[in-house]
Amino acid sequence: MEDISIEVLLKEEVRLKRKLEAIRAMISAYGTEHTEQEKAPPRNTEKVVYSSSEYPKGGTWNQRIKYVLGKAEQSLTAKEITERMKELEPEKEIKLIASQVTQNTSAMAKSGNEGVVSEKDGSKNRYSLK
Repeated sequence: MEDISIEVLLKEEVRLKRKLEAIRAMISAYGTEHTEQEKAPPRNTEKVVYSSSEYPKGGTWNQRIKYVLGKAEQSLTAKEITERMKELEPEKEIKLIASQVTQNTSAMAKSGNEGVVSEKDGSKNRYSLK
């Protein structure tokens, strides 16, 4: 890491604060209020009701993943699929679910035969049903 003096850091802070104020002024010009406490909402905020009676708990990992993807209103990352599956199978280790989801979603999307597609979102893949 390069050696940066406190003076340089303080000047950069002032510059960034001025830039932020200019951006806020532009936002206000559009009629939108903004506060520092506001944050972007999480990408997947929908509350999907998962039915444990419908969930193919005894099925293959692919069937379980497809169930979760079928209930989602938008594409999901492997982490998001894992979280939803953990809710349905709380007795299973999260590491087991995560490794199976990562492996199987990738394989299904690559094969093209399983009805699962992937799209790049930065460094992550997002999965959905065709």
